[in-house]
Amino acid sequence: MHVARYNKFQACRYGMAAMISDPVALGQRPLRESLAELLELLAADAHELGCTPWLDHLQPLLADDATDAAWLRGMQRVHGNLNDVAREAAERLLARPAHEPREIGR
Repeated sequence: MHVARYNKFQACRYGMAAMISDPVALGQRPLRESLAELLELLAADAHELGCTPWLDHLQPLLADDATDAAWLRGMQRVHGNLNDVAREAAERLLARPAHEPREIGR
């Protein structure tokens, strides 16, 4: 339970740049690496189940270094207060187009 909480905190704070605890390997590893491995392991089953578009939706996260966590930290440096950061984040979120996984690849 503590590992899950720690990993959740790391992911929220650092996004894909997070170092998460791997209780099986008894060490830490990059979240980006862990997700890439998981997506690779799930690929064949996802294809069989017809849910590859949902996994494909996660692929850009592996390549994108400009994570939301990094953006939030940058806005905090710019504004220096949480109210302006929250306002900017809300405006940014509302400006994003909403994509359902079934719409991807059409």
